Amino acid sequence: MTKFLTLLLLLFTFICTSQSKTDTYESILQAKDTTWLKEIITFPIGFAPELQYEGYEDLRFAKNWSKPESPEFWTYTLAWNINLKKPLSIAQLETDLQFYYDGLMGVVNKDPDFKIPSSIIKLSSMDRGTLKGTIQVYDSFHSKKVITLHIMIEQQYCEEKQSYTPIFRVSIKDFDAPIWQELQSVKLRKDFCEL
Repeated sequence: MTKFLTLLLLLFTFICTSQSKTDTYESILQAKDTTWLKEIITFPIGFAPELQYEGYEDLRFAKNWSKPESPEFWTYTLAWNINLKKPLSIAQLETDLQFYYDGLMGVVNKDPDFKIPSSIIKLSSMDRGTLKGTIQVYDSFHSKKVITLHIMIEQQYCEEKQSYTPIFRVSIKDFDAPIWQELQSVKLRKDFCEL
């Protein structure tokens, strides 16, 4: 009985400590549509320990991001508030995103006999430092098949902190789909440098 109570106390302490870390971070993203779901995850991220950043990830999910029949399926924005002193290169972003998606789909996968195929990330440069590309990833959440996600990445500079904040906009829909107007409305707060 004493071992059980000790284990229960340790679990409770771990949960409280983990929760208090995310509670200390203030959201740097704002969505025009208030129905979008919010989540903050601290670095290092449990499912992607290879990403050795300090700080947090701020996410906004379209309300129906998990519904395959919805035009919002697999649509979300995330920002990494990780105090980067220089923008991430295309090669570094491709590597980081592969660790991120392979790790995420690996922990969600419930079939121990199934090996998740590696994600394939292809990015290219657009105007004014914006990157655009695709992510071929196994969808462990919903479809249980390889899907193609479209991604746009901006790296906003904060003069006060002299650091960059990458913003990732992602959707299963191609870039000309109307959902991208909604994705573009999710922005960094004007005071993100102060957070």
